[in-house]
Parts: sequence; structure tokens; C-alpha cells
Amino acid sequence: MDGAQSDRHGAAPTALVAGSAGIAGRAAVDALAADGWKVVALDVRPVPDERVDVHTVAADLLEGNLVRERLAPFSISHLFYTVQYQSWRPLDRRPPNVRSLRRQVRLAARALPLLELVPPAARALYAKAALESGAADPEGRNRAMLENLLTALEGKSHALRHVCVVTGGKHYGMHLGPRLFKEHETPYREDESPRCPGPNWYYENEDMLRRWAGQWTWTIFRPSFIVGYGLGSPYNFGCSLAAYAALCRALEMPLAFFGDERNANCRWCVTSAKQLARMMIWASRAPAAANQAFNCTGLEPFQWRDLWPEIAAWFELEPAWPKKGVSMTRFFAEHRPLWEKLVARHGLRTDPLHELASGDFIDRSMAIDWDAVYDMSKAHSAGFDHYPSAAETFTALFQELRDTGVIPK
Repeated sequence: MDGAQSDRHGAAPTALVAGSAGIAGRAAVDALAADGWKVVALDVRPVPDERVDVHTVAADLLEGNLVRERLAPFSISHLFYTVQYQSWRPLDRRPPNVRSLRRQVRLAARALPLLELVPPAARALYAKAALESGAADPEGRNRAMLENLLTALEGKSHALRHVCVVTGGKHYGMHLGPRLFKEHETPYREDESPRCPGPNWYYENEDMLRRWAGQWTWTIFRPSFIVGYGLGSPYNFGCSLAAYAALCRALEMPLAFFGDERNANCRWCVTSAKQLARMMIWASRAPAAANQAFNCTGLEPFQWRDLWPEIAAWFELEPAWPKKGVSMTRFFAEHRPLWEKLVARHGLRTDPLHELASGDFIDRSMAIDWDAVYDMSKAHSAGFDHYPSAAETFTALFQELRDTGVIPK
């Protein structure tokens, strides 16, 4: 990176990272600080930070007046918005059954031609799918949080120049797949792929960003599954996989793949949280990134059948391929006492297992047995050049988690 650039008044830029305790936000704070920026790290419960140029601010973005008050002492030039209100809500509170979830999708797909003859029925189907996946936000909290923050940054003390906003794969209907979304095609392309049916708060926030832009420019980022570490951010494959492997080592058992053959063979992409951070910093400077949307993943998709043996080998485990996969929800619930013993035995950080790993997240993700591939040619053509592979993304995180005492050495 080239180092933070001063503005026309000679002052170093000041970045506001909203959602600084999360996976993407934590990586952004670290990358910006290393690059010489002044950083304001905002979260409901921000992580304490002793770095001189990192200032933590505690505020709930749903409280607009409080946000305006807490940010008044700073002069924000760049916003890095990584917040997502957890609108995902399982309609069935029992542990997810992957086969049942897939069966529901197939039945809905068969009924879709008839439902489309009755538009309210089709809308109800897509509304249910959006609610189940987190694409729907009936209370409008994600829209309200971004709006409150943009309103606060209109104040006289700020000189906003660029806004980066993170959304994700549900923009392309990744949660619906080809059975429920007839126009679902991969690879996903930023300016060509159509919007999917059903409620989707990603669209609301992107449209709002375009309406608000005037004195400042914006860039939208659409990552796939983000792999990284953030306090209380268990909804990611990286930390969940690391905890799973640590438990398998303690149990002296092979690393059993948590999906089935269909999952093993489909093509996916993942996003390194550190790559996303680098890309946001790049976009804040690159004229070609102004007022554009970009995918953010590695250049090449992966298949679990190729990646799983590499992950197992990194942990010095044997890979295994059970025919029906593994219920990660049940696995983590059953072995939570063992995790507590590992924490005590190895002096690990005291993150409870449910704040580090989510079996429910993995199980529901395994219902996706279709390709979800992102095209990265737009970013590459615009000048971005950092694309770690899926294997590099996972193993770099595993090493970080070991080095920082999150998982056993």
C-alpha cells in the first residue's frame, strides 16, 4: 500500500470504520492503521485499541442523535461501512436438516410455475425465502443504520470524500439458486447480472447510496463468504472450521467433511477479510473505482473436494467423506464442554464456542449445492491486483488464530 495521502489542506485522511468489531471491520481497522490513516472505529461494543491513531467510539447506529454526537469531535473524510444487522431468522428453531432444506427448495421450484399465475402467492414464496436467508429486513434496520450515519456525516465538522459499502452474494440471488431464480447464472457480474425477486435490503442500501452521492463518491463491494476473525462474529467458515479441526484433533478423529458429494463438487468462492480491506483502501484512491460496484473474491473458484484435504493436512488430520455429511449444529453442541477444557488446558482466549463458531451457519450453507462463482475481471481491469486463493485465505487465518491464542498450537 502507498500510505495515507493528505487532503488539499495538508491533513491526513480520517477513516470511519462502521462495524469495527466484525470480521470485515476488524480487518479494515488493521489495514488502515498499518497504512498510516487516522481511524475511528465505531461499533456497539468496540474492541479496545491502544494504537495512537485508532479511536474507538461506542454507538448504536439505530440511534441517530447519539451517532451524530459521538462523531462530532472528528473530521471524517472516508467511510468504510461494513455493518450488517443480523436480520437472518430461521423459521424452524430445530437444528437444520440439509436434506429437508433442499427438499423444500425442490418442492417450491416445482410449484413456482403455478404460483407465478397468482402473483401474491409467488411474492409470498420469495418473501419467505428472503426472510429465512436474511435478505429481507422487515423492520428496515439496515436501511436506517446507513441513513443515520450518512446524515451524521453531513455535519459541518466532516469533509466526507468517499464511502465504501459492503453487501454480498444475495445481491445475485445466491440464496435462491437456479431452481428458484430462473435468471441465476454464474459467474456473477457486477453490471450484467439481474436483480433477484423478493425483498432484499442490499438493493435498498445500494439505491440509497446512489441517491445520496453528491459531494462524495462511493464504491460498493460484493464479497462471497467472508473468511476472517472478529469478536462475536461466528457466521463464517474460517473460524468455525478452525474450531472444528481443533476439536477433531482433541478427539483423535479424522476431519470429516461437513457436506455431501454435491457440496464437495460444486464451485464456490470465498473472500479474505484482509483482501476486502485492501480493496476498500484501493477504491478510496483509484479514480476507476469511483461510483462503481465490485465483486471481491479470489480469482479462481474452488471445490471442497480439492480444498478439504489441504485443510486437513494443515491441521495434521486425515480427511474423511461421510456419505451424509456432519450436522455441525449437533457436533458443536455435543462438544462444547470439550472446547472449555481446551481453553483452560492451552490458555486460549476466553471466547465462548458459540461466539467463535456456528454449526447452524455451516449446516444451512450446505443447502447450497449449486455453483456460486464471482467474476473478478472488472476489478482486475480497474487496477486491483491482490487475489489470494481459497487455500491461502483459510490457512492464513488458521495461522493467525494459532498465533493469537484463539485455537491451540
